Amino acid sequence: MPNPSASLLHCTQHEVGFVDYLASTDRWDNLKARVLAEKDAKKQAELRRLATTSDYALSSVDAVTENGEFIIVDASGTRVVVAHAASKVILVVGAQKIVKDMDTAWERVKKYTYETESARIRKVYEGMSGSTLANVFINNSAPFNKGHFHFVILEEAAGF
Repeated sequence: MPNPSASLLHCTQHEVGFVDYLASTDRWDNLKARVLAEKDAKKQAELRRLATTSDYALSSVDAVTENGEFIIVDASGTRVVVAHAASKVILVVGAQKIVKDMDTAWERVKKYTYETESARIRKVYEGMSGSTLANVFINNSAPFNKGHFHFVILEEAAGF
């Protein structure tokens, strides 16, 4: 668990209840809430930059292999930037995202995650035709990432 008073950015953790929990506590500096609450565009941009270098980031992956390689695909790039820049990244992963190998991971991204996210985008953003595979992060255990990523594997399905 992140240290008390540490800065924390969450990306896509609604299903596990963390977003509601984070809103109910002042234990951490909730950078995403600060970004969303800021109305001044310049100040909001500065807060977004600060958020990408938070002490902790809570996010997920699109697929993780049985030996720990993983893929994050994100249209806006937020999850990809955070994977690089946050001091520690906690990845909450639903059981359905665990796959045999990277070929299967890419197949999952292209045939399931992309299609599901595109359907969500069409509902939420008027006039958009779908998502994009514009920003991709692949981690295959690079030695300089040791201790950077921490996985919480859920027994049930979570996310898509």
